[in-house]
Amino acid sequence: FGSMATVSRLMRTSMLDVLSRIYQNSKSKRLSQRQIVWKHAVRNAVMPVVTVMGPLVAAVLTGAFV
Repeated sequence: FGSMATVSRLMRTSMLDVLSRIYQNSKSKRLSQRQIVWKHAVRNAVMPVVTVMGPLVAAVLTGAFV
């Protein structure tokens, strides 16, 4: 459960960062809030989370064997 806190904090930070950059341009295109979040923000915000998940999954698997 400790690694879940790390991942959720990282996802929150990434989403806030991406939304602050993308929101102005997407809002001018008249996209709805749902479209902005799912089509643009989640795709860009999940990349740092995937990068961190690799070592976390390896640590969980090696810990399970030990």
